[in-house]
Amino acid sequence: MNLLDPPIYLKLAVLIPIFLCLFAGYRLTMKNGLSFKEIAVFSLTYSFFMLCLAGISNWTVGTTFFSSDNNLEQSFHFSLGFHLFGVFIRSLLFSYLFAVLGGYLAKKRNIVN
Repeated sequence: MNLLDPPIYLKLAVLIPIFLCLFAGYRLTMKNGLSFKEIAVFSLTYSFFMLCLAGISNWTVGTTFFSSDNNLEQSFHFSLGFHLFGVFIRSLLFSYLFAVLGGYLAKKRNIVN
Protein backbone atom coordinates (compact mmCIF):
# COMPACT_ATOMS: atom_id res chain seq x y z
CA MET A 1 0.00 0.00 0.00
CA ASN A 2 1.37 3.36 -1.05
CA LEU A 3 1.36 6.06 1.64
CA LEU A 4 0.13 8.65 -0.86
CA ASP A 5 -3.02 6.68 -1.73
CA PRO A 6 -5.98 7.69 0.46
CA PRO A 7 -7.79 4.80 2.15
CA ILE A 8 -11.19 3.72 0.89
CA TYR A 9 -13.06 5.10 3.91
CA LEU A 10 -11.58 8.55 3.24
CA LYS A 11 -12.78 8.40 -0.36
CA LEU A 12 -16.24 7.35 0.84
CA ALA A 13 -16.29 10.17 3.40
CA VAL A 14 -16.04 12.60 0.47
CA LEU A 15 -18.18 10.81 -2.11
CA ILE A 16 -21.20 9.96 0.08
CA PRO A 17 -21.98 13.60 1.07
CA ILE A 18 -21.51 14.71 -2.55
CA PHE A 19 -23.95 12.04 -3.72
CA LEU A 20 -26.41 12.91 -0.92
CA CYS A 21 -26.44 16.61 -1.84
CA LEU A 22 -26.69 15.91 -5.58
CA PHE A 23 -29.60 13.53 -4.98
CA ALA A 24 -31.36 15.99 -2.64
CA GLY A 25 -31.12 18.78 -5.22
CA TYR A 26 -32.31 16.39 -7.93
CA ARG A 27 -35.34 15.30 -5.88
CA LEU A 28 -36.22 18.84 -4.76
CA THR A 29 -36.17 19.98 -8.38
CA MET A 30 -38.27 17.04 -9.52
CA LYS A 31 -40.83 17.78 -6.84
CA ASN A 32 -41.56 21.44 -7.59
CA GLY A 33 -39.00 22.98 -9.90
CA LEU A 34 -35.65 24.51 -9.19
CA SER A 35 -36.36 26.54 -6.06
CA PHE A 36 -33.28 28.16 -4.62
CA LYS A 37 -35.20 28.86 -1.41
CA GLU A 38 -35.89 25.16 -0.78
CA ILE A 39 -32.30 24.28 -1.61
CA ALA A 40 -31.14 26.95 0.86
CA VAL A 41 -33.37 25.42 3.58
CA PHE A 42 -31.90 21.99 2.81
CA SER A 43 -28.38 23.44 2.98
CA LEU A 44 -29.06 25.14 6.31
CA THR A 45 -30.45 21.90 7.74
CA TYR A 46 -27.50 19.89 6.45
CA SER A 47 -25.07 22.47 7.86
CA PHE A 48 -26.77 22.42 11.24
CA PHE A 49 -26.40 18.64 11.49
CA MET A 50 -22.74 18.85 10.43
CA LEU A 51 -22.25 21.53 13.09
CA CYS A 52 -23.75 19.21 15.72
CA LEU A 53 -21.50 16.31 14.64
CA ALA A 54 -18.44 18.54 14.73
CA GLY A 55 -19.43 19.83 18.16
CA ILE A 56 -19.77 16.31 19.51
CA SER A 57 -16.40 15.28 18.11
CA ASN A 58 -14.43 18.17 19.65
CA TRP A 59 -12.14 17.12 22.50
CA THR A 60 -10.46 19.36 25.01
CA VAL A 61 -7.88 18.02 27.44
CA GLY A 62 -6.38 20.01 30.25
CA THR A 63 -4.39 19.46 33.36
CA THR A 64 -3.06 21.58 36.19
CA PHE A 65 0.12 20.69 38.04
CA PHE A 66 2.34 22.14 40.70
CA SER A 67 5.95 22.81 39.84
CA SER A 68 8.31 22.12 42.72
CA ASP A 69 11.12 24.12 41.12
CA ASN A 70 9.54 27.54 41.45
CA ASN A 71 6.47 26.76 43.59
CA LEU A 72 4.02 27.82 40.88
CA GLU A 73 0.85 26.17 39.71
CA GLN A 74 0.91 25.62 35.95
CA SER A 75 -1.71 24.41 33.54
CA PHE A 76 -1.60 22.71 30.18
CA HIS A 77 -4.56 22.58 27.74
CA PHE A 78 -5.01 21.43 24.18
CA SER A 79 -7.96 20.89 21.89
CA LEU A 80 -8.62 18.42 19.08
CA GLY A 81 -11.43 19.15 16.68
CA PHE A 82 -12.79 21.69 14.28
CA HIS A 83 -13.69 25.35 14.46
CA LEU A 84 -17.50 25.17 14.53
CA PHE A 85 -18.19 28.36 12.60
CA GLY A 86 -15.89 27.20 9.80
CA VAL A 87 -17.61 23.82 9.67
CA PHE A 88 -21.00 25.52 9.39
CA ILE A 89 -19.95 27.87 6.57
CA ARG A 90 -18.07 25.22 4.59
CA SER A 91 -20.86 22.66 4.85
CA LEU A 92 -23.42 25.34 3.91
CA LEU A 93 -21.51 26.25 0.76
CA PHE A 94 -20.72 22.61 -0.05
CA SER A 95 -24.31 21.42 0.28
CA TYR A 96 -25.78 24.41 -1.55
CA LEU A 97 -23.36 24.06 -4.46
CA PHE A 98 -23.95 20.34 -4.95
CA ALA A 99 -27.72 20.58 -4.40
CA VAL A 100 -27.97 23.30 -7.07
CA LEU A 101 -25.84 21.15 -9.35
CA GLY A 102 -28.23 18.24 -8.75
CA GLY A 103 -31.14 20.55 -9.59
CA TYR A 104 -29.50 21.58 -12.84
CA LEU A 105 -28.94 17.90 -13.69
CA ALA A 106 -32.68 17.30 -13.24
CA LYS A 107 -33.50 20.28 -15.48
CA LYS A 108 -31.01 19.13 -18.08
CA ARG A 109 -32.65 15.72 -18.27
CA ASN A 110 -35.94 17.51 -19.09
CA ILE A 111 -37.73 16.04 -16.10
CA VAL A 112 -38.79 19.46 -14.94
CA ASN A 113 -40.12 22.24 -17.14
